[in-house]
Amino acid sequence: MAATRPYRLAWAATNAPCALCHKPIQYAQHRHHRESLTVDHIVALMNGGAMFDPTNWQPAHRGCNSSKGNVDRLARDRTAQQVHHSWRW
Repeated sequence: MAATRPYRLAWAATNAPCALCHKPIQYAQHRHHRESLTVDHIVALMNGGAMFDPTNWQPAHRGCNSSKGNVDRLARDRTAQQVHHSWRW
């Protein structure tokens, strides 16, 4: 968290919007609030994204970032297309 502090302060100073939903972030909210600031990794860590590279960081709502999760969306979409549901018992 210390590494991201200068970036979080800069985002707050410029009122940067959420990079995921593009709505305003509530910078004064407690850090556990869904509309508070969190640092989102543009390229997910599980996909080889750098954890401590500032070029891989963007501001996001805690709720938006949580909804995004750490799942590779392409892999999840491929898996969803491969699942066949059967109503046979």
